[in-house]
This record gives sequence, C-alpha cells and structure tokens, in this order.
Amino acid sequence: MPHSAKSIERVGGGDSVGIGCIRHTNFPNGLMPSTLRTMCCKYTLIKGDVLWDKLEKICYEIKFEASEDGGCVVKLTSEYHTQGDVELNDDEIKAGKEQAMGLYKACEVYLTANTDHVCT
Repeated sequence: MPHSAKSIERVGGGDSVGIGCIRHTNFPNGLMPSTLRTMCCKYTLIKGDVLWDKLEKICYEIKFEASEDGGCVVKLTSEYHTQGDVELNDDEIKAGKEQAMGLYKACEVYLTANTDHVCT
C-alpha cells in the first residue's frame, strides 16, 4: 500500500525493489502500525546431500516481519521439486523442515550473541 504510506525509505540491500532490498515504511497515525519493516529472502538449493536422490531442487522463501513487541516473526516457505515421478512422504518433509530450522536457529543464536555485527 505505498499510496497510504507517509514515507518509504531504503535502509539496506539492493535497489529499491529488487533482490536484497530492505525498506522501512512509515504510516500516518491510525493507519496500520506506525512503522513496518519487512525483509524477504528467496533462494534455491540445487546441490547437496540434503536433496537425497529424490529432489531436483528446493526453493525457500523466508520473511522477517517486525512484531509489536520489538522482535520479529519469521515465516518460512519451502517448495520441493522432485525428480521424475518421485513423491515425498510426510516423514521426509518433516526431516527437511527440521534441517532448515536447525540452520535458522543457529543463525539466530549467532546473531543474538554478536549484535555488534548485525545491521539495523
């Protein structure tokens, strides 16, 4: 809703709308939250042991959205592309999610312990 925003400023990353862009949006009082900061990261895993012999690739989309308590809400979407007619069962999908979450938890621990290296 850019037409409703009081201001939108790029605070990091790529160009104003492209890959790596981080924007800070200010809304007028009473319209939405007063500020909103969202970061989205998309990447595709095309090689590695995590693909087993069943997957061509896995596409990930991770969104970090500011929450009212000063923290953030992380939303992760995974899209599995199988090789041929292969189907994944629920246990395999669960194992893949656990592996991905382990990586993000490790990043969270590192960033929390090393706040002097975090861009704001």
